[in-house]
Amino acid sequence: MLATLVGLSILLAVVGGTATLLVVLVGRRLRARQARRHPERAAAHQRDRYGRRLAAEWPLLAQTLGSAIGTSGPASTATRPQRSRLTTRA
Repeated sequence: MLATLVGLSILLAVVGGTATLLVVLVGRRLRARQARRHPERAAAHQRDRYGRRLAAEWPLLAQTLGSAIGTSGPASTATRPQRSRLTTRA
């Protein structure tokens, strides 16, 4: 009985690892294909990813600059133009 449980746990680990690897590899291929089909979306995602990484590495800079570095959401700089705080009304 113990050998059966050990064998099943090893089998579960192997199947789980294989499934995880398969999902990662297929996901990368799908993202690369989408980036080739929609380069403007890929550029927007790249800018957003850069802004989030910059905000994570430099939190004080992110607090100071705010949305200027693209940390205000997934479509921060891609869909709407940046406006000056001087021209917007409260």
